[in-house]
Amino acid sequence: MGKQLCYSHLLSSIVLFVILRCSSTSSSGSATAMEPLKLRIGVPKKVDFTQFVKVTGNHHTNKYDVTGFCIDVFNVVANVLPFKISPEFEPYVDEAGNSAGSYSDLLREIPKKDAQSYLL
Repeated sequence: MGKQLCYSHLLSSIVLFVILRCSSTSSSGSATAMEPLKLRIGVPKKVDFTQFVKVTGNHHTNKYDVTGFCIDVFNVVANVLPFKISPEFEPYVDEAGNSAGSYSDLLREIPKKDAQSYLL
């Protein structure tokens, strides 16, 4: 019960962070009708529960494909916002393509990133 409450609180905090960042962007980072706001979304690479988020290497493009239920929900919600965003899903992986750390490690990366947002 405690873990679920903690995750729910964390998710609420992340959603609030995105809303505040999107609504308080400066003139250099504002989203207009012609130019969507770019958001970097950190995505953990895990071996369990891949139906929610799955990160796979695409050998044809040398990039990563990020799929799953959470990504689908994020995209649906993004499409109903009163402004346009352009999500860039960034897998949290090392140079070999393996997980770069734990969920907590990914959260510690947020203040280090130079971007509009970095979340999961």
